Amino acid sequence: GKCPFCRKEFSQTLAIRDMADTDLSKNIDIVLKLANELDSDRDTVRNATNNFNMTLYVIPSGTIVSLQGLVNATERNGARGVVKMYNQETGRYNVALDGSNSTVSVRPTKLLQHARVRINGIVNKPEMNDQEGTIVSWCHTNDRYNVETQQKIVSLKPKNVILVPETVVRFVGLVNKQEMNGKWGTIKQWIENSRKYEVQLTTQRTIIISMENVRV
Repeated sequence: GKCPFCRKEFSQTLAIRDMADTDLSKNIDIVLKLANELDSDRDTVRNATNNFNMTLYVIPSGTIVSLQGLVNATERNGARGVVKMYNQETGRYNVALDGSNSTVSVRPTKLLQHARVRINGIVNKPEMNDQEGTIVSWCHTNDRYNVETQQKIVSLKPKNVILVPETVVRFVGLVNKQEMNGKWGTIKQWIENSRKYEVQLTTQRTIIISMENVRV
């Protein structure tokens, strides 16, 4: 007959193998769960980063703006309104116009932000320096901002107005980095010694740029 000891040893071997298979299955489940959680965390970080990066080039909701450079609706050039939202799919802003119930969809380059500024670097009228004001329009013929101060509206070059931090700006007129022209970023600070801005493009990238090379 068969050896009882051999049958017992074989049964124990099967039991050990079954336990090992069960433990392996549990470990695989744990590894898969951790991998899914890691992927989820990565997606969360990626989405948060993308959302933050978008805020760096999007004019915030509630910003007062004017319409400019419209070709098919020239009668609306100069009209004032408030940014309601940015449509990422169309790349346009929805702007609620003052004095009406209408909302228009406008490309970023057709908007002028009524940004707060501080006047600086005026040589022939030094008494104007350090006055604060608000940009109300842009003159294309002489490339100047019209800035409303407490006393009056003055015409100033971009190099004579300091934009406040967190202002969203567009890059223009760059020669050595032409690929940056037309891109947007957020001013982090004005560097007085060099008279340049530090502008943040993404969570990990900033650029130092001359005052003449940004527009609102």
